[in-house]
Amino acid sequence: MTSLISALRNVQRGRSWRPTGLSQVMQGVFGDSTLLGSGLCGKRPYPRCHCRRLAAISFVPVNERGPADRDAYYDPSPAFTRSDYSLTDLDIIPDFVTTAEHNVLARAAHQKLRRYAADEYYAGHFDSVITQYRECTVSSWVPQPVPANDPAAPALAILQRAWDYFPSDTPWLPIHILDLHTSGAILKHVDNIEFSGRFVAGLCLLTPTVMRFTHKSDPACHVTVRLPPKCLYVQRDALRFDFTHEIPFNDGVHNTFRGEVVPRGRRISLLFRDAKTEGSG
Repeated sequence: MTSLISALRNVQRGRSWRPTGLSQVMQGVFGDSTLLGSGLCGKRPYPRCHCRRLAAISFVPVNERGPADRDAYYDPSPAFTRSDYSLTDLDIIPDFVTTAEHNVLARAAHQKLRRYAADEYYAGHFDSVITQYRECTVSSWVPQPVPANDPAAPALAILQRAWDYFPSDTPWLPIHILDLHTSGAILKHVDNIEFSGRFVAGLCLLTPTVMRFTHKSDPACHVTVRLPPKCLYVQRDALRFDFTHEIPFNDGVHNTFRGEVVPRGRRISLLFRDAKTEGSG
């Protein structure tokens, strides 16, 4: 309770703070070796990028819960566990949207893709990172007031929950929709650091997937995560800049999590990025 009171006082004083979540304050899991290690991959060189928590306890990310919950979504390598890098740079919030809300977003995304993207999936991306995909950016999908009778209102009301997960002064880029075919893959890459800022977040739709984060200079330092539909994930700071990320081919070999195959069908992700500002990258 003392930690929580001190943190709230810091907010009142205008200091930057990334809330730990009530689960950490009450359960005292700060010293868990899965979250904090001692350093083969190198120390985090970035000031903390702070997200604000929603009021509902259900939105405490898995990396702030107990080991059993974390093991269901994270599989860090021994080198990652021994390193100074931390799973607190990678939030996963399962069931961030309900099934009904998921279906609203999936229909809205499909309509946008049908209107703005090609009918066929592209065989390859211009930078050779993605195969068998479609994509589009929706300029109107940014935080904004809309009339209740606006056709976009239902989707924007749901998306607002994701924007509310972050500081209220975040300078948002329009949401990017990425549609990955069952036979497609996203190869190892770091999102363009000249284009966007401190974090990349994704709202996952349709089917589950495996995503793998690998340190750019130490391949042994990696973490594999399982991303189910309806979850929100957020990569920030070191996991944003020092690690590549990928979605492997759905081949039964590379798309595994803790030894189990995670079959992936068509997958749509709604990608949230903050605009790059001075000091954000």
